[in-house]
Amino acid sequence: MSAGAYVLVKFDNREKLLPAVEVVGNLTDICRWDAVDGHFDLVLKLKANKPSLLEKVSGLDGSSEVVSCELESDNEPGTDLSPDNCYSYLFVETEKDQRKTVQKAIEKIEAVLFCSPSSGSCDLVAMVTGDTFDHINRTINDDIRQLDGILRLKQDRIIFLDRL
Repeated sequence: MSAGAYVLVKFDNREKLLPAVEVVGNLTDICRWDAVDGHFDLVLKLKANKPSLLEKVSGLDGSSEVVSCELESDNEPGTDLSPDNCYSYLFVETEKDQRKTVQKAIEKIEAVLFCSPSSGSCDLVAMVTGDTFDHINRTINDDIRQLDGILRLKQDRIIFLDRL
């Protein structure tokens, strides 16, 4: 049984984001979606990494890049995100022999909601929460980015579209 996947979508025109959200909101194999600000514009959590679903996502009007992170195990608690907090996804590339060590170190950080191993475009997917994005940035820069074994880290801040 698949642990699922995260699919990251970049749009060449951000005005295409809202129509894309309407499309993905109607797809049954998507557990959740989040509009994000960072390296990508949309993060989708899939129940399974199905080629047919990836084709639909790749075919979204205005999408310019689609990458997949297939989960090896899903450590996400699966709860709804509180609009009272801020959240950021982290997509982490590690030295191959350091992945488990890095994962354990990230999971020990209080502001980290989950950290799941994956394959594809990243080695770990994590979510960090805080009262503000400045708080999240401090956690990432002071506690995570400096960990031995991290090669690259991409941060994508979740944007609650109903707050705009």
